[in-house]
Amino acid sequence: RVAIALPPQASLSQIIYLPQNLDHQEAINFVSNPSSGFQFPISIDQTDFDLIPMNSIPLDKTNKTRPFFISCVPRRLVDNITNTLEEANLELNLLDIAFTSIERLINESINELTSNKAILILELCLECTNFYIINKNGPICIKTFSAIRSFDFDKDYEGPESLEERS
Repeated sequence: RVAIALPPQASLSQIIYLPQNLDHQEAINFVSNPSSGFQFPISIDQTDFDLIPMNSIPLDKTNKTRPFFISCVPRRLVDNITNTLEEANLELNLLDIAFTSIERLINESINELTSNKAILILELCLECTNFYIINKNGPICIKTFSAIRSFDFDKDYEGPESLEERS
């Protein structure tokens, strides 16, 4: 059995606003329906997506909408992963996006948050830094910042390049 955590760059995740009268299942149906008028940067019917109600963000009373957090992974990527695992005689147990894996690891801390608190997470990678803000109800913000220069792990940083000597 295999669990795979995809990097955030493999998905499109953001807060969207949908009509406030929709419950969770109705919101999924609304987003999936091409005639609903919902517009998204990529074609939803070509993705596997998850939709989470954002109860910590207030309703937009002017536009009569409520926020949802949507995460989409291209279906072609999911199909390629499942086909590869099938060829290797492996069973897919979990396909996840990195930030949801991190959420599970800190779930106890998230559950202890009060309504006005959030956790900031920096995931430091070689080519970028992923920045997450998570509150009691789930992710609020997910951003990726490009690296400003490459970092060579084999180099011994001493002298003016050393962080210890800058302080």
